[in-house]
Amino acid sequence: MDGSHFQSAVASRVLSRGRVEVAWDNALEIAPPTAECPVCHNEGKRHSIARRRIRDISLDGERVVPVRVGVYNCVVCKKHFRLQTGLAEKGKHYSKRALEKGFVAIRDDKTTFTALPNRLSRDFHITPSKSSCHRWFHSRADKIDFEKEYEPLAVQSFSGALAIDEVYDKGFCLMFATDPLNRRTVSFHLCRGGTSGELEKFLRYLDSIGIRPEVLIVDGSALYTSVPQEIWPAVRIQLCIFHVIKNCTDDIESAIRTFYRTLYKGGHLPHENFTAPGWWIQQMKRKEWDKLLIREHRMAFLTRDENLSARQRRVITHLSGRYPELHAMRSFFLDLLNLFQRNQGVTDAWARLRAMRANDQYKEIPGLQVALKRLPDKKFEKMVTFLDYEDLDSTTNHVERTNRWFRKRQKTHYRNRTERTIRNMLKADLLGRSRNTVPPVKLARRGDLAESEKVA
Repeated sequence: MDGSHFQSAVASRVLSRGRVEVAWDNALEIAPPTAECPVCHNEGKRHSIARRRIRDISLDGERVVPVRVGVYNCVVCKKHFRLQTGLAEKGKHYSKRALEKGFVAIRDDKTTFTALPNRLSRDFHITPSKSSCHRWFHSRADKIDFEKEYEPLAVQSFSGALAIDEVYDKGFCLMFATDPLNRRTVSFHLCRGGTSGELEKFLRYLDSIGIRPEVLIVDGSALYTSVPQEIWPAVRIQLCIFHVIKNCTDDIESAIRTFYRTLYKGGHLPHENFTAPGWWIQQMKRKEWDKLLIREHRMAFLTRDENLSARQRRVITHLSGRYPELHAMRSFFLDLLNLFQRNQGVTDAWARLRAMRANDQYKEIPGLQVALKRLPDKKFEKMVTFLDYEDLDSTTNHVERTNRWFRKRQKTHYRNRTERTIRNMLKADLLGRSRNTVPPVKLARRGDLAESEKVA
């Protein structure tokens, strides 16, 4: 049955599973004299007629369709069987269209299981319970074959760059693998602990379905130090520069706090009988004012130039001129940002790092030396991999956004707390998002792109 409205007082015929269904006066009847047994495929005679009432969606008001189905006896199997209508699934009180509307509302519109009954009642005049909505969604999601319906599309459009990260939810660890160039989640792995063994299992599965990345984008976690190279020996690693800059920025902020504590503390005179001259009082007031400015605008020293206000620019210029330490910290932050500019080559980045290491002002501030120690040669080589490519992401932002999407989903649906419900939610959502596709993008090296332009 295709679910169309039945004509009142007029007989209409609809083909369903090779049988003819007849609708009389809004009542659907499927009761031919004989029917084929679903087990042994022999003909069975009709024994009796059973009745069902199926609730269907409607824009005009409540709609209930009476259904009469034949009950048949198979002389070979010695069992009775019923014919099933195409309007509803076996044992369901609501039509297939009603179940699909509920499933799509949860998947695409992010409607909660609690709010779904009210929405269906308002829009389609059906009133299922909250538990029924939960059962509808997961019974429908159980039928999704993720390995055949979704993953082949991700493999076919894979760009060559893969980003991996993990997110934790109570006792579960969920590993995501995404294609940042094509903005697509490739696959996921749900496990009980984020160990190197589980990561190896996930990467080997990705390799088995045809995912062999040229570049792997990861954060600085020790989980990714050796396992990816065991699976893909030729893969290049791109460390997320967002995490690197954040950690170095924290070190600079710590250095600013340390310098702030060394400044003049008001209220202490050189000796008990000291009479403060006017110039001395003015100097102490100026130091107190500078200390207040540093406390109020300390984060301005860690802000990009284009994001500074006019007042912050004046404050930085004033304090940097009076205190060489603050000038060095501000210069170090700007040099750190320039270290990872995209409009340069790998050789230029290495030259800038050597200049920072050789800077005498940076050597005198312990906090800046701590930041420089976060940029050893072995790690820095993995931080600037993106400079060899035209379109490679330098951060794990895309997979991090996937993590946040998962957390938002978990916050919306409080009942997704078992392995089955989490998997079903992920399968349904990812399959729904895969419909909005764009032409696939491939990873392009800078030299390869230049050669292609010359040929053109």
